[in-house]
Amino acid sequence: MKNLSWYISLAITFAGFTIISRFFTLEIGDSVGNINPAFIPIVLLIPFLLLSLFITFTVGSTYFTNASPGKLIAGILVALLIFVLAGGTEYQFISGEIEQFGGIWSAENSKIYGLGFLNGFTNDWYFNESVFLILHTTAFLVGSMKKQKIEAE
Repeated sequence: MKNLSWYISLAITFAGFTIISRFFTLEIGDSVGNINPAFIPIVLLIPFLLLSLFITFTVGSTYFTNASPGKLIAGILVALLIFVLAGGTEYQFISGEIEQFGGIWSAENSKIYGLGFLNGFTNDWYFNESVFLILHTTAFLVGSMKKQKIEAE
């Protein structure tokens, strides 16, 4: 039953991240209102994200319970590889966006100057597939390390 709830929370969270990234992020030429267009979807997504991260943490803490040291090392290396690849993709994406905007929200020459770190133009910096993978891989790794620490004591 825990795996079913994990799959459902992962699916809802991933769908939320994708929807915010694709449909609630403004293009450079769009006009900005007084509020971020993704405010309500972000507020609705946060409980599912927290639940998803918690269940991913608990799955990570039980995943390697009876694993051999080789399986443990291989699993952790795969998770670290996912983390590094997703992080590199995210870094390149954000760097390209910053170049298009002419700087971040605090740079005076930027097109998004004074809008704050989470605005309609930067929603996809925080809510996209790479961030989803980074957050859940981190929760899984921390959970697997927690279990190994308890077993070592």
